[in-house]
Amino acid sequence: MVTAGIIAGIGVLTGSAVLIVGAMAISPDLLPISASAIGLVEHRWQLALRAVRVLVIGLAASAVGAFVATALLRSFGRVPETLVLARTRPSVRH
Repeated sequence: MVTAGIIAGIGVLTGSAVLIVGAMAISPDLLPISASAIGLVEHRWQLALRAVRVLVIGLAASAVGAFVATALLRSFGRVPETLVLARTRPSVRH
């Protein structure tokens, strides 16, 4: 999940949809999501709890990995300081 988070972070920073889709393809989070759903539906609480725990830890680790990768890229000047990832107001032009 950490590798997928780093690849997705770089994909967002560079505006590459291919990297973002590639990160989704290699991310191993489908199994914990499925296991938590099955655990909830079948009232297998230990399975659901274990799957949610794995999912939370994995997603937190991937977020930290993406943050560290972004900080390193910024410190080496690979990401411009003027990069805007999201607009706070929609730009409507008439």
